[in-house]
Amino acid sequence: MKLAKTLKNQNTIIAILTILLILSLSYIGYSEYTGFIARKTWEAAQAGYTRGVLDTVTRLYKESEKCEPVPVMLGNKTRYLIDISCLRTRTESGTGPAEQINQTYKWP
Repeated sequence: MKLAKTLKNQNTIIAILTILLILSLSYIGYSEYTGFIARKTWEAAQAGYTRGVLDTVTRLYKESEKCEPVPVMLGNKTRYLIDISCLRTRTESGTGPAEQINQTYKWP
């Protein structure tokens, strides 16, 4: 009788420990999975930002080679950028940079 009671207590303890082990492993797995998803999302956002910056700088570089002002818009503000080497070339030609730009570019 005492042996049966001891075995029953052991089985109960084993069942409780098994349930706790399953719950612990489930929590660890869920935690690792959410961390993995967060890291992948962060890496994708960083890759997108890097690609956006690279594309923007490349576009500005290519458009500024034409020695024309390049419009850059941020919100509702617009600035016009021009390559400084174009200004030097135009100044050496005898015309001031502002006059030369106004003659060759139709401002919006």
